[in-house]
Amino acid sequence: MQVPWRSKILRLPFFVALLTMAAVLAVACSSAAPAAPESPDSGSSSAPAPAAESQPAQPAEPATGSMQSDSASAAPTAVPQAAMESGAMEARRDTLTILTASYGNEIYNSRYISGDKGIWWYPMQERAINADDNLQLTDKGIVVKWELTDDNMGWVYTIRDDATFHDGSPVTAEDIAFSMTWAIHENAVSRVRQRLVKIIDEPATVTGDNTVKITFTQPYGALPVFMSETVASGGSAGIVHKAGTIDVADPDGNGAAEYEADPNPYAAGPFNQVEHLRGEKITYEVWDDHFRTDRSYAFDTLIVELVAEQSTQMAALQAGKADIIPADLTVLDQILDTGASIVYSPESTLIWINANSCSPEQPEQAGGAGFGKDLQGRDLMCADQRVRYALDYAIDKTAIQAFFGGPEVFEIKGTAAVSPSGLGYSDAPVDGLPNGLDPFPYDGDKARALLTEAGWANPDNPGGEAFNYGEEFNIWTWPAGATAPRIVEMAELVCSMWEKELGFECKVNVGEEVSIKDKQYSGSIPGQYLVRSNEHDYDVGSKYKGRFASPDGGYISYDSHLQTVIDDGLAVVDPAMKAEAYNSMHNAVHTKHYDFAPGYLNAPYGVAEHITNWEPWPIKVHPTALWTIEFAP
Repeated sequence: MQVPWRSKILRLPFFVALLTMAAVLAVACSSAAPAAPESPDSGSSSAPAPAAESQPAQPAEPATGSMQSDSASAAPTAVPQAAMESGAMEARRDTLTILTASYGNEIYNSRYISGDKGIWWYPMQERAINADDNLQLTDKGIVVKWELTDDNMGWVYTIRDDATFHDGSPVTAEDIAFSMTWAIHENAVSRVRQRLVKIIDEPATVTGDNTVKITFTQPYGALPVFMSETVASGGSAGIVHKAGTIDVADPDGNGAAEYEADPNPYAAGPFNQVEHLRGEKITYEVWDDHFRTDRSYAFDTLIVELVAEQSTQMAALQAGKADIIPADLTVLDQILDTGASIVYSPESTLIWINANSCSPEQPEQAGGAGFGKDLQGRDLMCADQRVRYALDYAIDKTAIQAFFGGPEVFEIKGTAAVSPSGLGYSDAPVDGLPNGLDPFPYDGDKARALLTEAGWANPDNPGGEAFNYGEEFNIWTWPAGATAPRIVEMAELVCSMWEKELGFECKVNVGEEVSIKDKQYSGSIPGQYLVRSNEHDYDVGSKYKGRFASPDGGYISYDSHLQTVIDDGLAVVDPAMKAEAYNSMHNAVHTKHYDFAPGYLNAPYGVAEHITNWEPWPIKVHPTALWTIEFAP
């Protein structure tokens, strides 16, 4: 499988670097549709073996330019004897220091997962199923085999017998069953998880020394990926220790306090946490007893330090006190001028624009909304697809691209669910969609024509029904931290575009993430839009099920047509057919347009000059694949 998102480390003069990146993006985003990726699921109706690991891509050669190191941070350490005997003469350093602008909530309970916590929480964590660098599932994780039941209604997981938690106790089938239950339990808060629990027939049960079985009321082919390390952020919990972790029935009591006070013994990931200074610094050491010996790290200690100010981050990188820092296009020239480099983490964060209860089929929610009506019983404007389309046409995507720093940082590609690296994405034309599975073009005339056709007032139709019944049109958002800087300002930009093109009064409400989500998902702000950051996933089947295909209420809007398409897609288990099935889901969801996205960000990182190679995974909101980091001798 060819991976177009592999990027070279840039150490060129600034204007040459931008031209180089533009050329790379032009090739990666050409009009020719990429070959459909092979499905990562190993399951089939004949209970197949796990998917074979793809041949790893060759590491990209660094761009020409200065490759000298000032050794400003920790000096390289001696090559271990084992590495010398194997012939691997890799340069090593004592410490890798990564800076972040946000820790999120610093709560270890996965009930309160957020994208910002990935950078500091995941080093300790292990997902059930591992993947290769092409996002294909492999048998190298704790789960070594995943097979469909004979009726395709469930899964049987087989686990390895040499994995342990950091306290030395073995990872057992009981732990896997607990972790699977917690990952999709109602108490886990995530609306994706809550919707999945409603289609469970028999919960995860230990069926042998090394096997666990779970069955659903319908074929559900997305489970292996949902429990894998390809998931972008908080879609599922890591493997947790049943004997010393959160109680499913009481997530804020019993084991929760003990676990959050010291989660390290109950983790099974590749790093031990050795220090946690809240709001300041978290220190890890590579855990030598981790079962995956093929992922070797060229450093011994990992430090994740919280530094909110970009100027301070830059100073730390220049002084050799940091190895990797978050960046944006405004400081790329400064980073390159210091001899450091730029690495892009592709497709890391999308801008997600959505409202709740727009479908007339959405049942009444706890907050009172439902059936396409507002709290006063009036038809929601967004219940009309023409209005949903008009809102998208009225957004100038190139202005948003410039706002975030240009095409190297922000790409006008993909939908609210899938990006080019995702299963089933294609840039081929689609009937009824102006740009296929890419954002609608900016067209104010088209937007106003659609509103006029729908009977709503706008500058071209002042005599129509007052937009939003004469009330303010509300947007909701929250500061997104490291995953999407300046998201509040971007929401203001979208609001101003809607006012300019559509002629109504728009207001941005800024609050706290959890409370705003609760308002939306409960139906308390029906038809009012959220402008926020989110993550794509390789396999978005679980997200689609939760958003649109749950008859008791999707967390965006239930739609019976989408339920049919989504359930049909989730039922496809033949790897050769999954990409096509998912493409059909993407087309159907994008056509309905209950949610949409103007594009996504490729997160840029400033990388110290003594790092000669790093290949972060796509569709991730934090630095990943740290085992690919190579240091100069």
